[in-house]
Amino acid sequence: MDKDLHISAAENWYSFRINASGELEFKRVALWAADKQGSVRGLVSGTANKKFANYLYNALYAHGGYIHWDDMTPDQQKKAKQDSQIDIDRLKELQAEDANA
Repeated sequence: MDKDLHISAAENWYSFRINASGELEFKRVALWAADKQGSVRGLVSGTANKKFANYLYNALYAHGGYIHWDDMTPDQQKKAKQDSQIDIDRLKELQAEDANA
C-alpha cells in the first residue's frame, strides 16, 4: 500500500480471522486508512514488547476480513468482547514505566 492519504475512525468495526489453532479471533479496528489507489485497510492496535508498547498495524488477514458489531451473532459479540479486553495489569505496568522514564 502506498502512502496513506485519508484516515478515519472505524467505530464498532472488527477484523476477524481463523488462527493457527482453527479458532475464530477478533481484533477491534481503530482506524480505516486509504491510499491514492483507493485501497482501504483497517488498522488495529498491538503490543510488541515493553520498549515499544503500542502501535497500529494492518489488519488484513489471509483467512478473514472485517465485520461490524451490528452484523455479529450474540456468540461472535461475546468472543469479540473477550478478544478486545484491555489487560489492566499490563496497562498499569506501562503507565509506571512511562512515569519513571
